[in-house]
Amino acid sequence: MKIATFISFTDGFFKFTFENGEDMYFEEIHPKVLHQFDLENDEDYIDQEFKVIYSESMLDDETMYYRIENLKIV
Repeated sequence: MKIATFISFTDGFFKFTFENGEDMYFEEIHPKVLHQFDLENDEDYIDQEFKVIYSESMLDDETMYYRIENLKIV
């Protein structure tokens, strides 16, 4: 579990900045998490810190796919 700040939802991607300064773009968030935190529409979550659990998998030989599995407000 890592700490990250929610930055934006743009063009279908959820952008988070982690404590080390790394930006990550997530293509998907588990539906249960989106039901709890409406990051697509509720601007109150912008700049909110979360504990983030995510998974990563390879779509092909060159493309990584990232999905948020769980979020908790810090």
